[in-house]
Amino acid sequence: MKDTANFSEYIAYLYKMRDGKRFRYDPSQGDYQTWAAGVRKILEPHLTLQDDGAPLNVKTLDVKQKDGYRQETIELNVDGYLRLKGAVLVPENGEKKHPAVVALNCHGWQYYYDLYKMLEPEEEIPYITKMKDDFFGSRSVANEMAKRGYLVVYLETFYFGENRLDVENVPQLFKDEFHVDPAQFEKGSLEYIDASDLFSRRFEAYMYKYLAFAGQSWTGLNLKNDKKAIDYLLTRDDVDPDRIGCVGLSLGGFRSLMLAGMDARIKCAVVAGWMACLPDMLEDSRCKFHTFMMFQPSLWALIDFPDLVALNAPNSLIVINGLQDEQFKGADKADDRMKKIYAMAGHPENYVSNFYDTPHMFNAQMQDDAYAFMETHLKNLK
Repeated sequence: MKDTANFSEYIAYLYKMRDGKRFRYDPSQGDYQTWAAGVRKILEPHLTLQDDGAPLNVKTLDVKQKDGYRQETIELNVDGYLRLKGAVLVPENGEKKHPAVVALNCHGWQYYYDLYKMLEPEEEIPYITKMKDDFFGSRSVANEMAKRGYLVVYLETFYFGENRLDVENVPQLFKDEFHVDPAQFEKGSLEYIDASDLFSRRFEAYMYKYLAFAGQSWTGLNLKNDKKAIDYLLTRDDVDPDRIGCVGLSLGGFRSLMLAGMDARIKCAVVAGWMACLPDMLEDSRCKFHTFMMFQPSLWALIDFPDLVALNAPNSLIVINGLQDEQFKGADKADDRMKKIYAMAGHPENYVSNFYDTPHMFNAQMQDDAYAFMETHLKNLK
């Protein structure tokens, strides 16, 4: 644990002290799905999944015809205050009930734009084009899935896009500390966006503190947002409620892991660029690569990443790993764990983990392999 300097041994001690209390299934604990449902109930309070009862109050802002599908722009409530904008892509292939996918966006330390990370913009945004070239094989994943017959819902995320930090009106003391002031650049310029993204990155630690003092887990807030996407899909009469999946890369992969593990309504999950076991995340400076949105101490004291996502077993799961991905280590150990869980749950065929000789990405080949898995385990699910 080189990144913790003289605290390395203490960090290891803290991990081991809790390790024996983490949830790990074995057949002596009874039926797997019953056990998993019980674990979810224990984990939920740690994620502060509170609902104030606010209706979704969905509004359709725009509808555009595309080649083979239509694109709806919507807004909906997460709670009585937070309202998210999103896109819904609806295949026009004659089906009355579509398989549906919750698209979950990545982080990339890019906060200014959000929906366009996986959605095709009306006009090219060079900043986004480069990101897609680097991480998504130059594809717009949400549009790609719609062309393949999936109804896709893709919502913005708290702290991103239209819900991003208002960097110009943050108190001056933060600007002085960060030595970054986007206001010195023309609003909307590349320099302004870069400065805004850098400021938002440095402010994440403070946003984490504010949410914590308010009693809100950031991990749980994103999970609540993503659950609302499922709630929304279930209001549509053109969605098959028994064929709902989720797909994400990086932070989106983590969110896919969380959503699948904590919501049995997900029947097929794609987790790309996010898998490891807890001990490996403590080694070789791995923590420095990851956003505060993933850090939930009380949760990780109770369960490890592979055990959490596998709470969804025997529903289907494919994990996409890059062998050169420096953000993670030990994905093979997580793979072994998930294989064992799916075997114990009685459906080893519903889990796949693919390894590619690539860095952190969800390129065209990875996507095509994921779509082939989804074809069997979601689109054609009986």
